[in-house]
Amino acid sequence: MAIVKVSKGGRSLKQAIRYADKEKDFIGKDVSDNPEKAINEMQLTKDIYNKPGGRQYKHYIISFKPGEVDREKAKAIALEFAEKNFKGYEVGIGTHTDKNHIHCHLIVNSVSFEIGKKLHVPKSFLEDLRKSNDEICKTHGLEIVQKELEKEMSGEIRTGNMKKYQVLKHAFDGVKKSYVLDAAIAVKKAMELSENKQEFIENMNFQGYKTNWSDTRKHVTFIDKGNNKVRLANLQKTFNDISFSKEGLELEFKRNIEQRVNLNIEREVTRAEQTIQSGIGEQYIERTFDRVYDTIRELENELRKYSPSGREAIREEQQDVEREIEQINREQSITREILKRKNRYIDREIEPDFDR
Repeated sequence: MAIVKVSKGGRSLKQAIRYADKEKDFIGKDVSDNPEKAINEMQLTKDIYNKPGGRQYKHYIISFKPGEVDREKAKAIALEFAEKNFKGYEVGIGTHTDKNHIHCHLIVNSVSFEIGKKLHVPKSFLEDLRKSNDEICKTHGLEIVQKELEKEMSGEIRTGNMKKYQVLKHAFDGVKKSYVLDAAIAVKKAMELSENKQEFIENMNFQGYKTNWSDTRKHVTFIDKGNNKVRLANLQKTFNDISFSKEGLELEFKRNIEQRVNLNIEREVTRAEQTIQSGIGEQYIERTFDRVYDTIRELENELRKYSPSGREAIREEQQDVEREIEQINREQSITREILKRKNRYIDREIEPDFDR
């Protein structure tokens, strides 16, 4: 299972390529596998066709289900995706494993190296990319996101409203669309790829949903592009799924963190075992296991946030910081007042008594 997202710009072409290469695993489609050379080649294309201005690139992300593919298979799928959907355009691909799932960043040059045409993306293009992604995943033996999630949620619909029940059943059968079902599928996708509230909100935004989630409000609400509103509690009631709740989402975040850390530990231990077999020195092995222990401590710190005592500790730390800021502000105010008084006394040539 893999999903395609559009990433916001904001970086220069050079920064985007270097970000994609941050794990030093970069390949190119119609451009060099060396990221620095790729930057120069993409820039040269712009110069040849005299189109240096405007949008410099488009940035897409293909994210895979945790544990579903290894790094090499992810790269192969991303390259196939780029070749199929961006013919005539240079694409740099960087593969990252810094989250609990493998994902590939695709940086597409905005100018065609073949005919110099600017890359214009219609509103329907993202949906076309997702369909293309599903076809490629199918050929590689991966599950298709939409069908898999619909199958998962269609087993038991719990609603007392017969009209709503029929709408959802028709949606499962492909007869008509349901914004409630679409929202449920979007939430499932987002929770699988998120380790905290902010990442979840960003992943919902990538799918076209605005998320209203505040600690001071009881309900989490999602608003789609058609301005349809769906409450998280409504999804829980409709699909009889505890993961559609604030507590359920936080539990999923916790599991995703554990899974990522466990994968990191497995990789480090495997690397250490290979190091031992290759006969490399003990110091390198010790450093490897130090990284394992650091990873475990990272997990403990992350999970502490989800415990009542952990949340209380965070609140106390925030209050301490706020008190320190207030004290600094008071001291600055007193200092400014003293300087003001001192300047007045200097003007009068009077010796001040600052103890008063």
